[in-house]
Amino acid sequence: EGEELRRQRDALRSGETDARRGSAAWLGRNGTAETVPALVEALRDPDPGVRLISENAIWRIWMRSGDTSIDHELQVGAEYLQEQRFQEALDVFEDVVRKAPDFAEGYNKRATALYYLGRYERSLNDIQETLQRNRFHFGALSGAGLCMIALCEPELALQFFERALAINPNLAGVQEMMEQLLRIAREKMM
Repeated sequence: EGEELRRQRDALRSGETDARRGSAAWLGRNGTAETVPALVEALRDPDPGVRLISENAIWRIWMRSGDTSIDHELQVGAEYLQEQRFQEALDVFEDVVRKAPDFAEGYNKRATALYYLGRYERSLNDIQETLQRNRFHFGALSGAGLCMIALCEPELALQFFERALAINPNLAGVQEMMEQLLRIAREKMM
């Protein structure tokens, strides 16, 4: 591990607010999977800016496979997702997974496309593949929760949402969904 990487990680943990923000941004540009635990820790920083920059840094790291052509393909597929071209996105992510079977984000993005296509069981399979390669993937965990809602399994959805929030407590949408599920459960008990 490089000296600058170590210095930035240390600054993320103990520097002044601006230094912590700068370190999180630097790690997003230059960090690797080995720096993700420090960024996950920073998701609990008292400063909301540090938390936001750290979350973005984690996603930037996760989007890097180590192969620029794979990264480009992943970005194309992500753009298709944003444009709601889900089958085209799925085709791209199928190719990414075939070319880079150890790359967690290929599976996560494919799981997302499958979710939007209503293929929840297959999406859950890819979420499992993602989590086997990246235990910190709060996005995959929240995606599993969404699949469980679609499959009418609210208790399992809650479990996945809780796991996602245990890693990243800043997921406001996940927190809201949990509250809705708990409210529905309470109303059913009355």
